[in-house]
Amino acid sequence: MTFFLSFLILLCQFFIGFGLLVRCKFVEDSPKILTAGLSLILGMGISCFGVFIEELLRIPLTLTSVLAVNVILVLIALFPFASTIEALKNFFSSPLKGVKPYGFVTLCLVLFFMFISGWLSYYSPVLSVDAIAGPDLVAKYAVEQGTMASSVFYDLEGNLSNQPFYAPYITIMQIQFRLAGNPFGQVWIPIMALAFIAVLYSKMRSQTHGAIAGILTVLFIMIPEMFFYTTSLLTDYSNAVFFGCSVMIVMDYVRTKENKYLILASILMGFACFTRIDTIVLAGLGILSTGLYMISKKEEPFPLQKALLSMSGMFVVSFLFFFLWNILYISTYLPVKPTAEEQLYVTLFDFGKVMKNIGEINEKLVFDTIYFAYTIPIFFVWVLINAAIRRSFQPLLLLLWILSIYVGFVIILGLFPAAVIDWTIKRGFFKFFALFYLFIASSNLSKWLDAKITSWEAR
Repeated sequence: MTFFLSFLILLCQFFIGFGLLVRCKFVEDSPKILTAGLSLILGMGISCFGVFIEELLRIPLTLTSVLAVNVILVLIALFPFASTIEALKNFFSSPLKGVKPYGFVTLCLVLFFMFISGWLSYYSPVLSVDAIAGPDLVAKYAVEQGTMASSVFYDLEGNLSNQPFYAPYITIMQIQFRLAGNPFGQVWIPIMALAFIAVLYSKMRSQTHGAIAGILTVLFIMIPEMFFYTTSLLTDYSNAVFFGCSVMIVMDYVRTKENKYLILASILMGFACFTRIDTIVLAGLGILSTGLYMISKKEEPFPLQKALLSMSGMFVVSFLFFFLWNILYISTYLPVKPTAEEQLYVTLFDFGKVMKNIGEINEKLVFDTIYFAYTIPIFFVWVLINAAIRRSFQPLLLLLWILSIYVGFVIILGLFPAAVIDWTIKRGFFKFFALFYLFIASSNLSKWLDAKITSWEAR
């Protein structure tokens, strides 16, 4: 029964996301692997937000109510049914193209690593101290008492860390899968990771040769610290998934000027801000840099008004998600809430401290291979070779987002006293890596290699 209920929730989440993609006319001109991965990721976010609306309406969180809200969201997403059913038929009926040998190797390696992740997630209890004292604790009480604003805040008053207050997305996912009967709840994490890998591979494959995209995909999966978090109940992997997908889709918007991409990118960035409180800083900087790029790019720049309205709209959506949990829910619904002094402690204008933080970030994370292996050196070397040989820093927008994230981390260290380099920033680096490999795949150097490989294959 547990397997059936878990599968039912995931199926509902897929259909929710798929329905939204159909409404946005995204499915018809997108690869199936991209549609599948993005459908599940979007559906997971919308499903959780639906359960959150139940909580705001003070509807008890039970298995029946959680399944009901998922079914209702499916019906809304699939309406009008005729066009969506037709899209589903096309999605499932038309066969996939034959898998090339390098594609088969990539698929086998991905499934091998994800099998390990899935096995550990199902059979291992929640091990992270932050999760045990935070989102999983809140989820356990919510399953027993039917609300996230449970007696956990009374029972442990005076002994609570900041952990129960800042992770609504993974808390609600835990509630759904614990209600389904999973003893540890966290089986959804490797499934979300697999969906993200599908999205990333598809985006890289659209830019370069399949062999190159496959190698980069495997390198992404094998990042040691990041792979561990596909089995660990913490906000950081989910946050990187929503954030990375949003950046990939906003690049499509800048390239095509089609509003469907702006809508999807805004929703995904909203979920990223719903996943972690500090993401609003990174979103703001990235959106600002995107707006400046849109009006200053050489080929077909955006009119100032359109760039301003679109990026302002994206930030407003992101801030709305941030507001609903961090301001409305915490201040109105929870019996205990962190004070402003606990949340903010501004040292941003202390130049000495800022330079010290930058130095420590570089020393502990950028120039040390213990956590992320050679991912960062590979990226830096590729950027330099691409600039030297191909005389290009394209895609420049990706580099602007990467720079915005780095600057954002420095700002976060100057705003939030709970943010520390060894944990907060280290796990925040996850947001870099999909963008690193997408940049490599999209670079002129990669396109040159693509042409060489294609020419060799044609002999």
